[in-house]
Amino acid sequence: MFLHKQPCVVPHLLDEASCPPDGPHIPADYPLYYDPLYYPHEHVSIFETPIKFVTWLSKSLKSHHVHCVNCELEFVGCILFDDYSLKVSYAPYCVCLTKSPEYFASANYMHCLLLSELKGVARSPLLNIAACMARQIDRLPSWLQYSESIYMLNLLRLKRAQKMPSSPPYSATFTNFVFHFAVARPVRSLNGAVP
Repeated sequence: MFLHKQPCVVPHLLDEASCPPDGPHIPADYPLYYDPLYYPHEHVSIFETPIKFVTWLSKSLKSHHVHCVNCELEFVGCILFDDYSLKVSYAPYCVCLTKSPEYFASANYMHCLLLSELKGVARSPLLNIAACMARQIDRLPSWLQYSESIYMLNLLRLKRAQKMPSSPPYSATFTNFVFHFAVARPVRSLNGAVP
């Protein structure tokens, strides 16, 4: 199971037609009421794999503004999973938020909160300009955003799997590893310095 989603505990408002009767009914006839955020046990398949979750989340965010009276922001963007986190980008403003799977698994997660955060970042002109310029100028690969401990863990796994010698750069820090295998232009290390 990719995500162990906790049922959302934040109240949400639905019109009477979207709510099931008190008597027997079929949950599939009331999709807004039996939302996967509130009834994850009814939608287990959505949370099984990253691909299924990202596909559902993308569709759900794109249609959220239609059903929510609080959200006027139409989600126009994409969601990517990179084995460690989900990157939610909002295309019109070059905004990208990185969230852990645990963020979405929380009982307090709601689409409104994520969309509100995207909207807040999008309204910060200095942050937008800086983020867009950094992406346009640097064109740094996304893997450069991970912590050094993640790289070291993966390098150690690689070393064990391939029986690499323990001499540098294999036993060196990630910064030295990047410096040793330098590309055509300077690469910023994780601490921001140019090696």
